[in-house]
Amino acid sequence: METTKPKNPWQRLEHIRIVQAEEKIAISKDGVTVDLYMEVVNENIQLLNRAVVGRILGKRLPYFVLSSEIKRQWGRFGEYQLSTVGQDCFVCIFSSLEARDVVLCGGPCFVGGNIVGLDRWTPQFSPDSLDGLSSPVWICLPDLPL
Repeated sequence: METTKPKNPWQRLEHIRIVQAEEKIAISKDGVTVDLYMEVVNENIQLLNRAVVGRILGKRLPYFVLSSEIKRQWGRFGEYQLSTVGQDCFVCIFSSLEARDVVLCGGPCFVGGNIVGLDRWTPQFSPDSLDGLSSPVWICLPDLPL
């Protein structure tokens, strides 16, 4: 896969996606070789299966605000690791699948007054895309006959 140089020197290059699983593969371009050990890649995939990815839909927030809000809302579900990836995007890896599922099914998530779109992590996740992210929104419709 060929990556293009960014127009802005401060912009990051695209991530190289892994599309096939072999015991050991090498990706090279311009004489630089990156060896991937699939055992380590598979361990990381298993770790990320317990992860939730989220995107803050609204104003940009500092990390300490995100971290304190996530701790307040999700800390009761056990240990977790929180990392930012990309602009207004984060990954939260839980200690169990059950904790991840409770967070995903727990209703709308707000951080700093902004709604947060959530989804399970998949290998197709991209911090530049909103594909797959959702957030339940509860609305009140007074006097609506059921």
